[in-house]
Amino acid sequence: MPDFNGLGLNLYSLKFEGHDVQALEKKLKINFPDDNVVIARSAKSVRLDAFEVRNVRLQEPRSRKSSRTCKGCGRSHTTG
Repeated sequence: MPDFNGLGLNLYSLKFEGHDVQALEKKLKINFPDDNVVIARSAKSVRLDAFEVRNVRLQEPRSRKSSRTCKGCGRSHTTG
């Protein structure tokens, strides 16, 4: 979950109590619903020890901009 520290930065922390990779996948999907989480089926039953990640700054991906020709006006527009 985001931790707004008053400096204009989003810092994230996550505490995992330990279980299998499938439980971690579920926790990540709950805490980061707008992000993709992909785990190989063969890894889901692997046991993980408890861990905690604190005050991590994640960089948002840059949007992909592309140029296309508008059918309405015939000019090139940047999208994305």
